[in-house]
Amino acid sequence: MIEFDADEIARAMDVEYTQVIRETAFLFLQSVTIATPVGNPSRWAPQSLPPPPGYVGGRARGNWQVSIGSPETSELDVRDKSGGPTIARGNTSIKAYRKGSRFASIFIQNNVPYINRLNNGHSKAMAAGFVERAAAVAVRGARRGGRSEV
Repeated sequence: MIEFDADEIARAMDVEYTQVIRETAFLFLQSVTIATPVGNPSRWAPQSLPPPPGYVGGRARGNWQVSIGSPETSELDVRDKSGGPTIARGNTSIKAYRKGSRFASIFIQNNVPYINRLNNGHSKAMAAGFVERAAAVAVRGARRGGRSEV
């Protein structure tokens, strides 16, 4: 006869489940942030309007937001050309996903009004579908055990 403690197994699964969720979220955040094109006026089409005075690219890249339980609805007034600060900020939120949050959702969203246009290939800096490719990278990474900062 084999005996086991169902509560102990459930606790162990929650720890594993929680880590897999965190790693997948982190890998997606990292991939999608780095893949998000950053505006570069020198690459804009000749018929485009000139950039506004003081223009700094990185608004879309800096607007990836992570929340737990419900999505963020605001747009951030942030510019992030490298993606590092956005990934660090999001990783702080991902780390807040705890054991016992098993049925809570992690939302990773971008609320700039033109993010869909960028993902549909509007920018010459990145091919269409970068969000979907980032999701595929995250899922593959999680299946291989991921490499996470969380």
